[in-house]
Amino acid sequence: MKIIDVPLRAKVFCQGNLIGTSRYIILDPLNYKVTHLVISPENDPHFEERLIPISWVQQSSSSDIELSCSITQFDIADRFTETKSAAEMQHLLGYYSIGYSGWPGVPAFNIPLVLNKRVPKGELALKHETEVLATDGSVGYLDEFVVASPTYRILQLILRHGHLLGKKEIAVPAADIEQIAEDGTIHLDLAKDAVDRFPSFEMLRSN
Repeated sequence: MKIIDVPLRAKVFCQGNLIGTSRYIILDPLNYKVTHLVISPENDPHFEERLIPISWVQQSSSSDIELSCSITQFDIADRFTETKSAAEMQHLLGYYSIGYSGWPGVPAFNIPLVLNKRVPKGELALKHETEVLATDGSVGYLDEFVVASPTYRILQLILRHGHLLGKKEIAVPAADIEQIAEDGTIHLDLAKDAVDRFPSFEMLRSN
């Protein structure tokens, strides 16, 4: 069994090159298994996020992820977001959409618009703003999961706890997760004071 960090907002590398940032964790909420990562490419003018199988994670820490794929494999991976430029939307809908100028002498802004997120059926996409709730209120936000390969079942939830300079991370055992709701909210079978008693450590990420 190999223990793997699956962090959000982490730098993602492929063949030693920085290729993007982890934006979403895709999981099976019934079996508590991570299935994919969504990577926002570093230099993609179309902002087309990639849906990457979790099995492509070769090694990782709380701040970095190294993929086993080639850069070519990453480039042709499934797109997570369906996008169209503002100009394309104007053409399809017959009027000027947000970000596109039809006025003479005014520059046209060809900003991609996200139309749909391609989340696999029966699964959820969790981002770093995902709230974690104790039985008596909010205790923080999701930062990462720790999983075990080859099943990629969740072992721990790492939540961001506190405010501003006092932010810390707390590791919560998967056994204390009561449910992951359809909106992505993570519900713990613990009260706030019980969560506060878990060991905490300084956050390694700056944002």
